[in-house]
Amino acid sequence: MKIMRAFITTLALLASLPILFGASRVEWLAESYDFGTFHEANGPKTGSVAFVNKGPEPTIINRVRPSCGCTGASFTEGIIMPGDTARISFTYNPIGRPGRFEKTVKVFFGEENAMKVIPISGTVIGTPETLNSDYPVAAGGLRLSDSRILAGAVTYGKSRNLFMRGYNQSNDTIRPVWTCDNPALSIGISTPAIAPGEVASFSFYFNTRDINEPGPLSIPVTFRPSEGAEDSFTVNFMADVMADTSAISPLEAKKGARIYVAPDLVDLGIVKGSKELKRDITITNEGQTDLIIKRIYCDRDGIRATRYPSKVPPGKSNKITITVRADLLPEGPSASSLDIYSNDPVHPVKSVRIAAIRE
Repeated sequence: MKIMRAFITTLALLASLPILFGASRVEWLAESYDFGTFHEANGPKTGSVAFVNKGPEPTIINRVRPSCGCTGASFTEGIIMPGDTARISFTYNPIGRPGRFEKTVKVFFGEENAMKVIPISGTVIGTPETLNSDYPVAAGGLRLSDSRILAGAVTYGKSRNLFMRGYNQSNDTIRPVWTCDNPALSIGISTPAIAPGEVASFSFYFNTRDINEPGPLSIPVTFRPSEGAEDSFTVNFMADVMADTSAISPLEAKKGARIYVAPDLVDLGIVKGSKELKRDITITNEGQTDLIIKRIYCDRDGIRATRYPSKVPPGKSNKITITVRADLLPEGPSASSLDIYSNDPVHPVKSVRIAAIRE
């Protein structure tokens, strides 16, 4: 009995002693993990890697850190004795994330807090609901994230680079093609071939130096999932090209052209039927050099400038004739803007408001 009590006391004493850790020597049974292709509808997917403690001393996993919130992780806790195996598990949440993914899980272990980076990857086949939300434009196997690319205001002489995502919803690899007739817009793709369920990035490079007139523009780009495919759709690249007045000196501004427009409000009153209405606007050059009219633009269907001068000498006036189709105006009250683009260094854009009530 005394021997048994002494044995138990000895075990308790040993258990209370600190475990000595040496430099970790581990052998990884796998150094990466590929989930393969799986469906978003099936929910989170779990995988794991493991290592064997090949050293003469115990080791321990201190912590595990996934690269993003879409991935959770767990690991073998406690002491890993020599010869024992430890496992790191990770779960990827595919909800709302169709396409190829590549993430990492960092494992910190041992007394020296060594780090091992485990790459994890896979391809998520999106649900119809997610694809309709994230990639609403479709033609055959190709889906795109946008039907319009909005560049906003871009100063003449500058360029802008924008991106759009594409997704392959088919069971075969596709090689998208596109056509664009405007030399100001160049389009590229991150990968010429998109595998089933994977995502590619389309780049749109817009160079204003290839634009002939200022103001709003829309450049249509036609996409097809592959060469010769019948299915197609059009994406509109939209920008507003503005004059660059940053380098104009005070003297140039003083001696330049100066535009004056009267009236700056055209009230058509109550309009009916399909009658065409015509109104004249007087444009005067109050500057010291020729006033050059570069463009007159209205974003409202049915309102256009049908006659206007290309040049107005200093101190002279001329007429702009506005033609309005009443049947193309929205019902009820409406207000539109007719924008006049010129070489006036102070006011490169002058706007005339057009008001009407269609019955």
